[in-house]
Amino acid sequence: MSPADANLRDGRFHESHLRLLLDSLPCSIASIDHREIYQHVNSHYAALVDRPRKEIAGRHVRDILSKDSYANAKPHIDAVLTGQPVSYEARFLFGEKEPCWLSVHLVPDIDSEGRITGFVVMAYDISQRKRAEEALRRSEERYRLTFEKAAVGVTHVALEGSFLRVNQKFCDIVGYSREELVGMTFQEITHPDDLDHDLVLVREMVARERETCSSEKRYIRKDGELVWVSITVSMVWEEDGGSGYFINVVEEIGARKEAEATQRKLEGQLRQAQKMEAIGTLAGGVAHDFNNILQAVMGYTELLGERITDDEDAHCELEEIEKGCERAAMLTRQLLTFSRQQVIRPAHIDIDEVITGVLKMLRRLIGEDIDLVYQSPAPLAAIFADRNQLEQVLMNLAINARDAMPGGGVLTVQAENRELDTEACRSYEEILPGRHVVLSISDTGLGMDGETRTRIFDPFFTTKGPGRGTGLGLSTVYGIVRQHEGHIFVTSEPGQGARFEIFFPAAAAAAERGEAPAVKPAPGGSETILLAEDDEIVVRLAAKVLTGAGYTVLVVRDGRTAVDEFSFRKGEIDLVILDAVMPVLNGKQACDEMRDKVPGLKVLFITGYPVDGMHKRFVLDSDIRVMQKPFLAGDFLRQVRALIDEK
Repeated sequence: MSPADANLRDGRFHESHLRLLLDSLPCSIASIDHREIYQHVNSHYAALVDRPRKEIAGRHVRDILSKDSYANAKPHIDAVLTGQPVSYEARFLFGEKEPCWLSVHLVPDIDSEGRITGFVVMAYDISQRKRAEEALRRSEERYRLTFEKAAVGVTHVALEGSFLRVNQKFCDIVGYSREELVGMTFQEITHPDDLDHDLVLVREMVARERETCSSEKRYIRKDGELVWVSITVSMVWEEDGGSGYFINVVEEIGARKEAEATQRKLEGQLRQAQKMEAIGTLAGGVAHDFNNILQAVMGYTELLGERITDDEDAHCELEEIEKGCERAAMLTRQLLTFSRQQVIRPAHIDIDEVITGVLKMLRRLIGEDIDLVYQSPAPLAAIFADRNQLEQVLMNLAINARDAMPGGGVLTVQAENRELDTEACRSYEEILPGRHVVLSISDTGLGMDGETRTRIFDPFFTTKGPGRGTGLGLSTVYGIVRQHEGHIFVTSEPGQGARFEIFFPAAAAAAERGEAPAVKPAPGGSETILLAEDDEIVVRLAAKVLTGAGYTVLVVRDGRTAVDEFSFRKGEIDLVILDAVMPVLNGKQACDEMRDKVPGLKVLFITGYPVDGMHKRFVLDSDIRVMQKPFLAGDFLRQVRALIDEK
């Protein structure tokens, strides 16, 4: 073999060996001359551009690359042909294949004489890495948007309590900027009363006793205002296991807390109203039954007094019995006032005039060691009220204030006009907007705690010692105020005295009220009267009084028997006297059945309920007469005679 043949053989061997070596490398390699003509490519490059090797060799680069890919590669090719290696990453498109990302390295090809004859391309497919980077970027962007755009506050807090990251919503909640918060600690903006609880939870989470926790707390805003938040805390540990941070999700709940407080207050008011209504119903029933007993005591005392003429000592003792009955009757009136069943006689009155008129009495009542101050800054609007009951309100509140100032003090009475709009009424539940006259009575006494304040209007509740009060003073005040469609509020703290505010609706205009004509005495008679009363004591007394006056009395004990007796003797009966509440048929039902038989029948009701309450309770006709127990025998006979004689 000639040397030339040997050299040819060796050259082919080296070329084959080089081709094998290039094909085994894990990257795409191409040799390109200075004219940008492909000289050699390895199998990876051919697969990359999706062309056979024989179709690549001898072709220009722009024939193999897409137009955009070549335009992107051209500046780098020009740079490597100046002798500078070039590396870059770019997105390439080859024929119909999916675009791919390549990391491209261009190295100049320099011959033995130092001339640049072309360059070598080494390309690595980094599409998978780029996809992972893009997925990571999108994930981070979603996380960033979730963090920033969340409708609740989100914070990352270091273990020692400093804020690492905060979103804009949290900044809005606490009033600080992001720059101000980062570096601050949650302890700095937490209400001191809530901090100990927070620190306990932090210690438990750091000790890995719990992973998450939720609580409600107060932050102190930058402007000093308090804001209620609901916060959920999660613990995140780093891979080393020794460090970590807290993720806090914070929601402002001020409106909810306010609504809950309002609901609790309204529920408390409802329970109080229901309790007072139940007690009022009980008090009214007790007063009704008690009036029946008083009726008998007063009636028989009056009859006994008429028979005893010469025994002065006996008359004195009977007078004492009558005084006791009057005090008992006053007690029942207080019960009826509390239960809002007492009869009131309202008129348009000047509250300033009432207060001025009662001041002298109040000064004597409270004693010399208490200063009485009255303030009325402007002429007051008239109110529609019962003067006597308004005076009772003042007296009861003055006595209550006096007893709260055993060592002396100041009792201040104020009256003013106050116009309440819708916004102002939110501070006073149940009050309707409009003009009101506000009566305030305040003292500098002992004050009351919260538990006492909730019970002061309960009947028979008293903080005074035995024998010093009945516990009906403030409950009577409450009943009078509510019966006048007013509202009463009390503010007090132990050692800070007490203040009662009473709101009365202002009256539109005064109304003329005539005086009731005097009732003239009337003699007895001989007519026949049907008496229906289920109380044994009252029926015996009433029958005795009527028969003693000459009347014929038919006595029955329930409404059904009364109707039957009337039907049997309907032509003989001149007047029917009915108790309002009786077994089988009540007085109203019995009256209706009798009047169906005899229209215009004269009927007199006797009842332990107040007269106005009777008309409302039983919806009585205006021509039906009602007498409230207890009554005197003389008044009873005059009413009977007047009704019989009525045309």
